[in-house]
Amino acid sequence: MRPRTVALIGIFASHALLGMVAPWTPLLDREASAATVVGLGLVGFFVGYFPFAWVIHDRRERGIPRSAGFNIALACATAVVAPIHLWRSRPRGQRLWPLLGMAGVAAGTQLAMLVGLVAGLMLVALAMNFPGL
Repeated sequence: MRPRTVALIGIFASHALLGMVAPWTPLLDREASAATVVGLGLVGFFVGYFPFAWVIHDRRERGIPRSAGFNIALACATAVVAPIHLWRSRPRGQRLWPLLGMAGVAAGTQLAMLVGLVAGLMLVALAMNFPGL
């Protein structure tokens, strides 16, 4: 499996996990355990890491060198820098489909987060013994 494919799967999985974790955060008291805080931090890290990794692997596959400035810009503003990378790295006539694909991935991540959110809410309801379940 190509590294870009692994990163794309990671994008969807991390967003689904974020949706699943989100309903639990209001239930945590102010004295949450260190493991809980680290777990939430890791979920947030992976939500940001996988899009970064996808662009880096795409650049590597296309033989485009990357600079430290590009890495910093990508880490700080992936939603802005990734479309610029897609536009500049594709030849004329092949620029629209990658941008549409990125829009599809953005919509897919929201759907994955929604599915994770529903699953997380169902788990919270089961854990709290809500009636009707």
